[in-house]
Amino acid sequence: MNYFITSRIDELTSAIELAEIKRLKLFKALNIPAKIVALDYSRYQLYVWKNLNISSDIINPIAYFQNLNSKTSVPTQKLLDNLLSDKRLNIQNNQGFINHKLRIQIIEYHGKIDYVTYLDRWEFTDRRDFYVNNQLSYSEYFDDGGKLINRSYYNFQGNAFLIYHYRGGAGNIPVLTLIQLQQLNRWYQFDQEAQFWAYFLDHLAQKDTSAVFYSDREDYVLQPFKLMTEPAKKYVVLHSAFTKNAQPQGEPFPYIKRLFSLGSKINGVICATKQEALDLQNRKELKIPCYAIPVSYLPQTLLNQQSSFQKRIPGQLIAIARLTPVKQLDQLINAVIFLHQRLPFIDLKIYGYDDDWQNYETSRHYQSCCWWCTGWWRWSHCRCYYRWKKERLY
Repeated sequence: MNYFITSRIDELTSAIELAEIKRLKLFKALNIPAKIVALDYSRYQLYVWKNLNISSDIINPIAYFQNLNSKTSVPTQKLLDNLLSDKRLNIQNNQGFINHKLRIQIIEYHGKIDYVTYLDRWEFTDRRDFYVNNQLSYSEYFDDGGKLINRSYYNFQGNAFLIYHYRGGAGNIPVLTLIQLQQLNRWYQFDQEAQFWAYFLDHLAQKDTSAVFYSDREDYVLQPFKLMTEPAKKYVVLHSAFTKNAQPQGEPFPYIKRLFSLGSKINGVICATKQEALDLQNRKELKIPCYAIPVSYLPQTLLNQQSSFQKRIPGQLIAIARLTPVKQLDQLINAVIFLHQRLPFIDLKIYGYDDDWQNYETSRHYQSCCWWCTGWWRWSHCRCYYRWKKERLY
């Protein structure tokens, strides 16, 4: 089995994951067994996977060990009746009160139970249960300051098999300190998620001695690759420049330095172009082979498609990218500023969705500033030619 490893696949699917899905379909068309491994857990992942038509070809470590039955579901009303069965409760709109104090609150989403909050007699939140298809997936427990201290995942039998432990950190932010996993009547302990993920990848390798692993997200996968103990083949697929200045001998990005440090723990690096593979192979720090394999492909119908130049808008430039610092859209904007000074009809439109992983840092920055004006003017005061258009791509 070939495993393509990423962090997660969202409803607004990133280009890397879209390339993964195309690669998956290509392998399947060639009758080569392959699956995607999404390391991060999401309660809504089944919905996203179904919409992308990859439900049977993707696995997540927690869902894999959890083994909930996605085909059976308790009727919502029956579950509601059970959750609100305490005779002491005064029921009002899926909320239960005791002595006029809220003790249980149930939130529904698309006709199913989403989560249930349990409060103590002082109305502090003590526990919150999260559901998938009306099945209990995990519970979170909180201290008296509302800080997360424990997350427990349940298997199909309703037993806790995976526990994340948290302690207070700087700024009262909970810090993951311990992960416990029960497998085969034994509790395993991990200090970091990377160790848990390495255990899972080793588990897959033990079940299939011909397993081959491909990393599509270096920031997530390089550490698990380093920690794996099974002798499986491992490759790293690069989806962006490997140096900070995009020059072959420039300063490598931190994840590339980690790649260099892995040595023989991986079997090779896959680059998008022959030149990139050659440039990386020429780095003295790299001691493993580099291969050039295009990131994606186009069907022949699109390759044969032609567009009339007469119908194109003169000077219209577009960028299609997630709004995140890693895309370096500021460099594009600065280049367009330079062009606009000489060719006033130049226009730039940026299409992409906000990156919540960076707390929308890039979109807030771009929408609060204007590069056409001298200095940094507030957007509301700008009278320049720059036109901003942000749209979601589906």
